[in-house]
Amino acid sequence: MADRMQALREKAAKNAIDKDKEDWIGKATDKMKKKGTVGAFSKAAKERGETTKEYANQALAKGSTASPLTKQRANFARNVSKAGK
Repeated sequence: MADRMQALREKAAKNAIDKDKEDWIGKATDKMKKKGTVGAFSKAAKERGETTKEYANQALAKGSTASPLTKQRANFARNVSKAGK
């Protein structure tokens, strides 16, 4: 009986961790809303006449002179696009 209870606790803990991993996009979006930066990267890409993907690839390319913030946003955009697949 004790082994079964321990197994159930471990399973519940693993499910909680998995759920946190699944919701990272939602948490990040909430943080961006609070800061008022939702869509900032997409807006910058449009101003350059590029898609978000093109702009992200350019910002993350070796030798890029993009700011650290732009590189961080580009990495986030890339990760979000992968998460949808």
